[in-house]
Amino acid sequence: MTLADERRGIAQGMAASRAATGGAERRATGQSLVDERRGIGQRLVDERRGIKDDLNALEKSPRKNAQLPQLERRGTRGPAMGVGSWNPARVPSTGGGGLVSPITEVSRTVHPDRLEWSSEGLVAFTRKPTKELIMEDAAGRLETRVFPNAP
Repeated sequence: MTLADERRGIAQGMAASRAATGGAERRATGQSLVDERRGIGQRLVDERRGIKDDLNALEKSPRKNAQLPQLERRGTRGPAMGVGSWNPARVPSTGGGGLVSPITEVSRTVHPDRLEWSSEGLVAFTRKPTKELIMEDAAGRLETRVFPNAP
């Protein structure tokens, strides 16, 4: 047997295996697949119902439909007097704290000029960041704010 004969035999075997079978056989094969799928679906439905029935069987008492409490209608309750307790120890001491308005700027020092760029990189401008700001309030107290030079 030559190599050509062997290849010809392989090709004929492949063609025979791929040849259409009889119509009745094809229909029977298709119907068996449909029946198998339907059987799987029905089995899943039965399992789900069985689990539901099993869970319901575990609960011994019947379910009660509880009513929600009724809320009062808005505006039906009249005004009432509040009750509080006074604790003088919690009152802040007199004199308060903080600055008294108006506040005026006494002096300002700045860091060296910085070149800043816009977010898209098309515009550049210089900025003088504040280094120290000294302010005076109405009572004559000085307030100093120091700002670090940001990177």
